[in-house]
Formats: sequence, structure tokens, C-alpha cells
Amino acid sequence: MRAGPTLLLATLALTGCAIPVRTQIHVNALARAQVCCRSYADFSYEPLVMDQERTVELGARSPAFVFESGKSFFYAGRLPAYTGPLSITIDTYGSIGDASETAMLRPEVLLLDKDFTVQRRIAAEKFKRSSGANLTGSVFINEKNSDELYLVLYANSSPPAEGETVKRLSPTNLYLPGGVINVGGTEETVPLSASPGGAVKLTLQRYAPSSIHAPTATNGSTSQR
Repeated sequence: MRAGPTLLLATLALTGCAIPVRTQIHVNALARAQVCCRSYADFSYEPLVMDQERTVELGARSPAFVFESGKSFFYAGRLPAYTGPLSITIDTYGSIGDASETAMLRPEVLLLDKDFTVQRRIAAEKFKRSSGANLTGSVFINEKNSDELYLVLYANSSPPAEGETVKRLSPTNLYLPGGVINVGGTEETVPLSASPGGAVKLTLQRYAPSSIHAPTATNGSTSQR
């Protein structure tokens, strides 16, 4: 019995494991994908719920659109009405394998107003490596951005910085009747490429600034020498 997409994504969110990028499969799927819409106003926007992680996969089951950077799978979300500062954490999950399977999903983010006009663009370069081929970044919505109602996330397929690599570990296991024992392994450097698909986790929260330390209280007296 095969797990349906809903069950698969729920399992992904619970376990924290990422769907492999498998670059060439996503490249082929994107080449076959039909463009869904004529403009941002035609997108189907899913509501983003406060304090609930949403994990999606950009891939064959995603809609596709031609952005300024080219055709891409995308995810479209609707933000709640603004009542205070918000933070949207975005994590993307890459894959580490052989040279053809090692890639990162480099996200681009658009923020639109009620008329579906682009107010901000968060470039892929703003996202930082968190580990391996994974990226993370945050988008903040303050009072001056309170007219931003929609979020569109898609993949930037331009290559990472020249020479960017990741370490690939290959364990050496000894298989015994009582189980498997790891006896070491090898490490190699693998070049990173960009994938048009992969797993993305979004978390919408109220913005909570780092705690500010108040000045040490005194009794109001001053010492004199």
C-alpha cells in the first residue's frame, strides 16, 4: 500500500527527514509541467496558520509558473491579517549522494499585496547553509510591510557559488549474525548543484525579539570617594 501525499507530508513533518532532491527527476518533471496561470492573481493561495509548520514538496504535483528567472514549481500561501510583527522561517532540504544527486533547493520568495502586486523579493542569496545541503532563512513582516498579504515561494535554479561543495560520508559496515557494526568510513567532497524541486518547511510565528537585558537596578544612591 502506497502512502498518499497527505500522509507522506505528515510523516515528513513529524520525523524531520527530508525528501531527497533527486535533481534530474525534478528537472524532467519541470520540463513536462504545464504553466498553471497567467498572473499571480490566478494562483491558489493556501492559508498559513500561526504556529503550525507546513511542509510541502516542490515537484511534479506542484503548480508551475514562468517567473522573471524562468519556469519554476511554486508554493503560494496567504498570510493572516496583520495585527503585529510576524516571522516566517523557511527551511529547505537538499540531498547528498553522488555527483548527480547532490543538490540544494535555493528558494526565492515574493511578498504580494491585496492587488497581487510584488512588494518585496527575498533572493536566494539571503538563505544560509544550516547543514549539509540544507538552507534556512527568515522573512520578517513589520508594520511598514503590513500590506503584504500573500507569499509565493519558488526555486532559483541558477547554480550555487562557484566551487561550493559538501562532504559526503560513506560508512563502512560489518554485517554479523547479531547485527551491523560500523567500523569506520570514508569521506569525499562532492560539488553542489541547484535543484528545481525538493522539500520546504514553513513556520509562521509572532515575532519575538531576543530578550533585552534591563539595566541593573540600584537603590538610587551614589557612592562618593
